[in-house]
Amino acid sequence: MIRLNNYSFTYAKGSLPALSNISFRTNESTVIYGNNASGKTTLLHSICGIIPHVIEGRREGEIFVDGFSPYDISISKCAEKVGIIFQNAESMFFNHTVEDEIIWPLLKKMPKKKARSVVRVTSEKLGISSLLQRNPFSLSEGEKQKVAIACALAAGSDYVLLDEPFTYLDASSKRSLKKVIKNFSKKHTLLISTARKEEMSVDNAIFLDRGRVSKSLKFKKIKFSLPKIAEKNIASLRSVCVGYGKKEVLKNFSADLRNGLVVVRGKNGSGKTTFLKLLNGLLKPFSGKIILFGREVTDSSAPQLFGTVATAFQNPLHQLFLPTVSEEIEFGMKNLNFPEKTIHKSTYLRASQFALAPHLHRFVYELSGGTKKLLTLAAAFSISPKLLIFDEPFAFLDSNNAQIFLRNVEKYIKKGGSVVMATHENIPAHQTIYLGD
Repeated sequence: MIRLNNYSFTYAKGSLPALSNISFRTNESTVIYGNNASGKTTLLHSICGIIPHVIEGRREGEIFVDGFSPYDISISKCAEKVGIIFQNAESMFFNHTVEDEIIWPLLKKMPKKKARSVVRVTSEKLGISSLLQRNPFSLSEGEKQKVAIACALAAGSDYVLLDEPFTYLDASSKRSLKKVIKNFSKKHTLLISTARKEEMSVDNAIFLDRGRVSKSLKFKKIKFSLPKIAEKNIASLRSVCVGYGKKEVLKNFSADLRNGLVVVRGKNGSGKTTFLKLLNGLLKPFSGKIILFGREVTDSSAPQLFGTVATAFQNPLHQLFLPTVSEEIEFGMKNLNFPEKTIHKSTYLRASQFALAPHLHRFVYELSGGTKKLLTLAAAFSISPKLLIFDEPFAFLDSNNAQIFLRNVEKYIKKGGSVVMATHENIPAHQTIYLGD
């Protein structure tokens, strides 16, 4: 039984509570719904003991898991009872292979032969058997997500907390995970946080709104009107072969990209991120040719293309490195030597357009996952490039913030800009490129 009595928590450097007077009890699997910055991650971190043992702050009220308080025992003791996967899956990895990641906690509980059997069954259910000998850090974000989930479920903890587990997953992988959740819930208790409505065979639901329990939560449908444009080619890839080490991801790949909105689709691990890296100079092909806005850029580096191209990565933690929100938005403009007056005006404009104005002077590490994602998107828009590249831009965003992003995409295209995005979101596009089988 997980039980909270009037629980409140304020981060050490926070001025407002992240959670206020939270009370509920459950011994059944439960979905925790909430918009960005509603307190979902804070709640999960409090239940598993990360708060207060890793993250400090001020708390009131009580939390009990099967009668013990995470505040009164070590985090290692908490972990024996409560497992968790983080929003940032790769922060959990430290082994050289996927198999070693999944098997590591099992070796403390059972013989190696039995542990390998558990790994095999779990990996088959999640469709990651082919990844077992891969380095987890070499995987796509969606594949990393599935591996992290496999680690948590294979360990067989009584309670497993999944923080935004559907982020980065393609439709097929989502269906597989929902089946696994249904079966796992028969013997274990899952707490699943999500900012988007997901149809699951879980009866219980808790709604969080700005740190408080709410009776319900409205899920808005994302709308996007595709602007009318005069079509023209902006990029061409000719017989491109590219990969990592000896592994080819795209082979003899050719495509012409039109202006407006180009959506890149494909299953997890199909090469979407690799494709985007060819366009922004982060990856050079083994062979073939790349033309961008009439100029060959096959051997151009990312710094050489920056200004013409701007990118927001899948994982915001791979991109954010400055102390405050305003500094992150300003960084690209300063590197391109924009006038100081323009930088100041554009920073406040983008902050306003992306609902970041209240956060301008906050430290980046204090932000929720969804707000960090918004920040990377705003920073990419800030330099007004010819081409914007977005890798899974809807990851971590609730429907309100997803709508904010699409509103800015629409305005940008109307002004003559072009966008290439890899996404599993079902939105209209001027052109769709499918990768994989």
